[in-house]
Amino acid sequence: MKQNIKIKIAGDEYQLAVEPDLEEGIRAAADRINENVDYLLDHYGNVSPKQVLGIVLLREEVKLIELQRKNAGEAGEMDRELEALNAELDEYLLSR
Repeated sequence: MKQNIKIKIAGDEYQLAVEPDLEEGIRAAADRINENVDYLLDHYGNVSPKQVLGIVLLREEVKLIELQRKNAGEAGEMDRELEALNAELDEYLLSR
C-alpha cells in the first residue's frame, strides 16, 4: 500500500505517494540532489535554480549512462568467458 511522503528539492516541496520500500531511496536521492544544488549555488551563485537543477540532472544522467555501459561491458565479458568455458567443457567431454 502506498504512503504519502513529502520531500523538498531545491526549496520546493513535493508530495509523493510511494511504496514503503522505495521511501528510503527517494529520500536519499532528494538529499543528494539538494547537496549538489547547494554546492553549485555556493560555487556559482550567478545561476538560476532552474539552471542548477539542469546541471545536476545532466551530471546524474552521465553517471547513470556510464554505469549502464560499464555493466553492459562486464556482462558482455562474462558472456564471452562463459562461452569459452562451455567450449572447453565440450572439448573435454568429446575427448573422453
